[in-house]
Amino acid sequence: MKKKIVYYIFIIQLIVLQSSYSQSVEYLKPYAEKGDSRAQCNLGMMYLQGEGVKKDLYKAVNWFKKSSEQGNTKAEFNLGLCYLHGKGITKNSLKAVEYFTKAAKKGNAKAQFRLGECYYKGEGIEKNLKTATDWYYKAALQKNIAAEFKLGLCYQNGLGVKKNITTAISYYKKAVSKSYSKAQHKLGLCYLRGTGLKKDHKKAAELFKKAAKNGNSNGQYALGQCYYKGEGVNKDFKKAVELFKKAAFKRNEYAQYKLGVCYYNGEGIRQNNIEAFKWINKSAEAGYSTAQFKLGVFYINAVGVKKNYDEAVKWFNKAAEQKHARAQYNLGLCYFFGKGVRKDAKTAKYLLKMSHESGCKEAKTFWDKHQMWKY
Repeated sequence: MKKKIVYYIFIIQLIVLQSSYSQSVEYLKPYAEKGDSRAQCNLGMMYLQGEGVKKDLYKAVNWFKKSSEQGNTKAEFNLGLCYLHGKGITKNSLKAVEYFTKAAKKGNAKAQFRLGECYYKGEGIEKNLKTATDWYYKAALQKNIAAEFKLGLCYQNGLGVKKNITTAISYYKKAVSKSYSKAQHKLGLCYLRGTGLKKDHKKAAELFKKAAKNGNSNGQYALGQCYYKGEGVNKDFKKAVELFKKAAFKRNEYAQYKLGVCYYNGEGIRQNNIEAFKWINKSAEAGYSTAQFKLGVFYINAVGVKKNYDEAVKWFNKAAEQKHARAQYNLGLCYFFGKGVRKDAKTAKYLLKMSHESGCKEAKTFWDKHQMWKY
């Protein structure tokens, strides 16, 4: 009987590949209803993705549950994802971890990686970087690309493992060999900065090109920077702007900021203060401290927006909270002169001290000129 079921499933898989999805559902459903776990899991995927049937997340979850009850690891993994993202069922990260653990312990590489992510982020379980890297390692042994990349990050930054840039690069290279765009970008940065490798701007640019071609916004931004600075490629502001735009429309805050700078300076594109303000504002809203500082400057100097010291102070404060030295300096000036805030020499002193200790020369000059130690 078991041999017959295996045979029928094999035939069904052929049908799935060769026929329309709607026909596949017709063949799968009877076997799923009779309790075949693989048919149940496949049917769940079809309902999840809307292939051959109307998309129905609740039905997808129902079939995954039936399949997982029989120990199907793919169904356990898929059910874990549904719980993790709240698809077809109430979001429950604890349940997600439960199902990822079941599948991971049976050797499902995707589940092993996802379980590692849960431990890494403290999602549904107590954060534990060591355990996270253990699961990444198990998944990487099965050549899971995402796990190989994540291990690279962990070894580069000493997260859950002893810091080892050589090992990090070896994992990045494994993922790069499989065209994983995140790894292409990270390895490119290693070549660009000479991190664990001999500095090579050309190799960096080549890797950024691959990542950018694969649609990676960080790769697009990094390649744009190469064209902007002439690192590894000939300087070309127009190409830089083109790449910054691609990444900016994908909500990459660094690219949004740089695009704003290009509009402000008229580099590779016609000068436009309104566009400069728009893009730098987007970047600032996303939390990029340099953009927050720049936006404050725009409000003070009325660049693409009406002069507004209150708004300037607001953005300087946001950047200063992220220890941006120039923002601390400008905020200190606002408190010292009473611009956008009530005059407060003590607060100004505190901010200017932090700023010059962080290396801001203007803050040191102002500190000495106005004898801020007296306040």
